[in-house]
Amino acid sequence: MKKFMFKSAFIIALCLLVYACGKDDDPEPEPGTLPTITSFSPATGPVGTQVTITGTNFGTTAASNVVKFGTVTATVSTASATSLVTTVPVGATTGKISVVTDKKTATSLTDFTLAPAIAAITLDNTTLSLYPYPTYKATLKVTTAIGNNTILWKSSDETLATVSADGVVTPLAIGAVTITATVGTATANCVVTIKDGPVTKLELDNTTLELFKDDVAKLTITTLEAEVAETSPVVWSSDNEAVATVDDQGKITAIALGEAIITATVDNKTATCTVTVNPDVYVAGGEDHGQGNVLPTLWKNGVAKTLSNTYGEARSVFLKGENVYVVGNTKNKATLWVNDDAGISLSDDAVIESVAHSVYVTDAGVVYAVGYEEIESKKVAKIWILGTGAFNLSNGAADAEAYSVSAMPNGESVYIAGYISDPNTLLRTGTLWENDQVAAQFGENSVAYSVSVKDDKAYVAGSKDNNARLWRYQNQNGTVASYSLNINNNNTNFINSVFANEDAIYLAGLDLVNNKAKAVVWKRSDTTTPTVLNTSDFYHEAKSVYVSGEDVYVCGYEFINQQNKYNAKLWKNGELLLDLNSEGITNARALSVFVKE
Repeated sequence: MKKFMFKSAFIIALCLLVYACGKDDDPEPEPGTLPTITSFSPATGPVGTQVTITGTNFGTTAASNVVKFGTVTATVSTASATSLVTTVPVGATTGKISVVTDKKTATSLTDFTLAPAIAAITLDNTTLSLYPYPTYKATLKVTTAIGNNTILWKSSDETLATVSADGVVTPLAIGAVTITATVGTATANCVVTIKDGPVTKLELDNTTLELFKDDVAKLTITTLEAEVAETSPVVWSSDNEAVATVDDQGKITAIALGEAIITATVDNKTATCTVTVNPDVYVAGGEDHGQGNVLPTLWKNGVAKTLSNTYGEARSVFLKGENVYVVGNTKNKATLWVNDDAGISLSDDAVIESVAHSVYVTDAGVVYAVGYEEIESKKVAKIWILGTGAFNLSNGAADAEAYSVSAMPNGESVYIAGYISDPNTLLRTGTLWENDQVAAQFGENSVAYSVSVKDDKAYVAGSKDNNARLWRYQNQNGTVASYSLNINNNNTNFINSVFANEDAIYLAGLDLVNNKAKAVVWKRSDTTTPTVLNTSDFYHEAKSVYVSGEDVYVCGYEFINQQNKYNAKLWKNGELLLDLNSEGITNARALSVFVKE
């Protein structure tokens, strides 16, 4: 009997040991892997309310989580490790929310309050008509008493319109969209139609602008018509900010040469202005500062700079690299200005009178100026070579002047256009010099006012017998071809300036028709149809032409006889670009134009 009892006790002790070991093989979960509920929203609502539970260590699939409101299981619609979306189930009561995942349970610290069921809800609007811009947002409201229940808002298409948690509808694009409000199981809809509009007309004060680099201009909306009292703010943009930028006030800044389209947008309407940024344009001439006190003047992009406080005029401008060369006269002396210097006299003090009409700088940097010096009451045609000296082009037997200078690209030949008078008849003969020797003459009663070199040819422009004339001199064989440009029979016309480039030969001057002087510019390929530059019926004269790319720049002046007034002008492609007279200046003449490429 004792032996039996001992064996029974041994067996019971062994079983207890095995049981204890079995418990050690199934340890408690690690605290870091337990699910937790940190919050849920909303805190109250009827059956059917969508509730978002926030926490940690949830199952990442809906099926791996069991959510209960009190003792009633709810359906999980979406799940992540930190968030679960579920719906308050039928039969739920006020109480804690629990989540079971992987046999581990988390319970909320606070109760979810079950609100009375809402049978139906209504909105303050069942339809809305909006414009597709955030300015025209609208707010929807539930007009049914819902207590502390939360409203869930939803848009059927968020590309057309969005809706916030407060019921604010923001229209984005044209179309139709349904906005739904949900409280528990009750819903209400509003159909939002988003239509084109509301602006019907938008206009700017300028549709085109001509600016120079670093210029600033302001665009203004002059017409804004809309179906609403207040539109969205204007949005400004540039399609080429490397050329011109625009700020939110419509201020344009010219950055570099080229073209940019500036656009003003107000909701559904746009208005544009094409901005052309021109290269720097230099014009030489003179401005009368009162009582005939004409001072030599250089305009850069329409802004005048007085070169000297001594009476005179700037007659020619030329750019080479970053250097600006201007010649003319101060008092009675031929003068050269380089950049911002005070100017140097080209003639000796003993010379009674001298004028420099033209300047040219070769690729090698050699500076040539031409004009005349008065010697023993005779005008002697002159060429000055900076750093080398001055040379006579005529013998002083009768008046002669050099009006224009140009050179071959390599600088081997320098060409000067002007005239030499006959000592007996005093009639002028247009003359072309090559270096310091007469290369060609164009007959009695002619004057050569301008010369331009292209390839191995020198193109000379002026007049003969009061008719516009173009001559072509070929230095290889010394031949001269003559072209009459008399476009109006028996009328006076002449050419002041010629410009030869790869495209054509361009000419600028004057055409006198019915006693009315017209400033004109020709292109050699269509000499019978010059472009008239006049801005009025008053006397106009084109003095200089320069071609940059496809743009033709011409400077000159208008003379109002009744007022004895000169107005300096700059034209581009046949249209007036700038009135050059500075503020308060009643008389000014523009004599030479040069464009910085």
